Amino acid sequence: MLKEDFSLQFEGFSPSEEVIQRLKASLGELYAKAPSRSFLKASFKRTGKVIEGMIGINCSAGKFASKVSGDDFDALSSSAFSELDWQLKSWKAKRFI
Repeated sequence: MLKEDFSLQFEGFSPSEEVIQRLKASLGELYAKAPSRSFLKASFKRTGKVIEGMIGINCSAGKFASKVSGDDFDALSSSAFSELDWQLKSWKAKRFI
């Protein structure tokens, strides 16, 4: 994945380098499953104890997105990636029908 193919942003907190690397790896895995020439954007914002996250994929085949919120960053980021994985699998199953 090229650097310009994704964006990863944080507001209101700074995760550890380990968390950032894990997210980048997950974005890379998601990118490999996404339609060609996709752009991925992930953003996470902390307001008080609540973290809101959004991960989206924009491409010529359409838009795929997951919005999550909660107080457990690992759980909500995992949930967002799982949701997008499901959306991509669903898209692949229907794209030639």
